[in-house]
Amino acid sequence: MKGLKMEASGVFRSRARLRALMLLAVLFMVTPPAQPVHAQDVSLSIQQWSFFADTAGERISGPGQHVSIGLIGGLTPRLELDFSAVTMLTPKPGDSLLGAVSLGYSLLAERWINDRVPPNWVSMLAEIGFLGGGTELWARGFSGATPKAQVFVRFTPLVLGNSFYRRRDRLLALGFAYDLLKQRGSFFFNFFAIDASLRR
Repeated sequence: MKGLKMEASGVFRSRARLRALMLLAVLFMVTPPAQPVHAQDVSLSIQQWSFFADTAGERISGPGQHVSIGLIGGLTPRLELDFSAVTMLTPKPGDSLLGAVSLGYSLLAERWINDRVPPNWVSMLAEIGFLGGGTELWARGFSGATPKAQVFVRFTPLVLGNSFYRRRDRLLALGFAYDLLKQRGSFFFNFFAIDASLRR
């Protein structure tokens, strides 16, 4: 009995540490850097998310529709860094809170050149990133939220516009995520994203 108590206590402590780590990761990911590494543009982004079930029938969040709000900063003419907060929109608004950070590379054309030269209006985007946080907030609250942690790759086949035109639309993105806690893979889909440049 004593051994069982000690084992249960260890599991509880490890889950508590993991929840604390996920919370710190979310806070870090949704806090943008004080100054962009390459001061060319910063955009406000709104994006739709849909998560598909893995081989065990589980999703990182949902089922339902999700939305993210974040900031995208240019690092180089082709590289960008995206910080965003993802939450459930339906059927239980706010039932999950996830932080996402990704590094993206613009294909076909530069995402930014300068104030006088417009890049190609049509492009593609390839990304790698991390998604983590907590779910089941309605039932468990923040302290008891189910921890989540995934690494992902994502490809957006249609990107229209860029910071030169003050708006960019990203359409039909498909991603593959690997769950670091359960060691299973699953797909997710971003039907659209709207990026509004904050450049003056």
